[in-house]
Amino acid sequence: MFLFFFNINDNRSVPFERNRVRLSVPASAAPDSNHSYINASRVSGYRGDELCVVTQGPLEATVVDFWRLVWQEGAAQVVMLTRTFEFIKIMCVQYWPPLLDKPEDYGEFRVVVKEEECYAQYKVREMTLSRGDETRRVTHYQCHGWMAYATPAPNIVLQLRRRILEDHRRDAANKGEEVREEEEEEEKEEEENEAKKEGLQKSVDVTEESKGEKKREDEDEEEEEEKEEDQEEDVKSTGSSSSSSTTSFRRRRRRWPRPVVHCSDGGARSGMFAAVLDCLCMCEETGEIDVLSAARRLVSERRSLLTHPEHLRFVYDVIEDEILCGQTAVGTGEILQELQAKSRCSREDKMNDYEREHKLLESLLPR
Repeated sequence: MFLFFFNINDNRSVPFERNRVRLSVPASAAPDSNHSYINASRVSGYRGDELCVVTQGPLEATVVDFWRLVWQEGAAQVVMLTRTFEFIKIMCVQYWPPLLDKPEDYGEFRVVVKEEECYAQYKVREMTLSRGDETRRVTHYQCHGWMAYATPAPNIVLQLRRRILEDHRRDAANKGEEVREEEEEEEKEEEENEAKKEGLQKSVDVTEESKGEKKREDEDEEEEEEKEEDQEEDVKSTGSSSSSSTTSFRRRRRRWPRPVVHCSDGGARSGMFAAVLDCLCMCEETGEIDVLSAARRLVSERRSLLTHPEHLRFVYDVIEDEILCGQTAVGTGEILQELQAKSRCSREDKMNDYEREHKLLESLLPR
């Protein structure tokens, strides 16, 4: 089902000054040049930490700036939510080499495509990005099944998200020792902070007892408890920068990568994808979902991310599919056992899994 979302004003894709990405100016740049500008915005998640960087698709004149952005932000994932050519119109130039193992230079950067996996709705490319003697690995995800003025089936977005998460967890497992060292440092820092708090509290208690001000001590304790409760509420609602919240932010960044996301103009498709990411992260970590708050935050950080009521509807549809259906893929080695298990009827409702899945399909609202 196609839903058309025409952008009334293309200038709405211009980033806000307060959260736009500023590129580092090359030493060879002229003093009056504008080498620091790129149409890219930092977008935050529900906890207040950075969720991703949203930018427009590279043009012929901005390909080098795009790779500068990827390099400067240290992004290991690039998510492309557009085709290069749609509706007799160039949506985004191809900013990577067309052939495997054939390097191409983009300014000071050299890009090589090492591997390419093709699926029905998206492609995955393993690339190397080099500048000078330093080389980094970048995974490029292109969702070519999402047309410019239409919404795809929700499972396309969910499949792409799962693949990104799987690759990120695989990379994290390969760097397990580094992650464990970081966790040990964070735990040690937490213990030190707790010890300092306990020591400070004990000294305060001794001083107050020596002065014999029991009544005042009780009042102070009540006030401190109220302050702690207020601080906890602030952490939940605004993402406080305390040591405990900072630690949770670091762990969340490891669970979900901080990719560079772009469509053709850095608008609706990028916004819907970012909203799905943020809401599903919130669902997995807190058991709650707040699509409206996520949308309000995204629009306040980049105006063009959600510009039509159907954009919100699509986000709800994707979340509904994930919650009701979940992960249904089965490995080829487990398919026979899975089919046998699905055929068994339950003693409670006298239904097998085929009947339950069909009932679930009928309950889903039509798109």
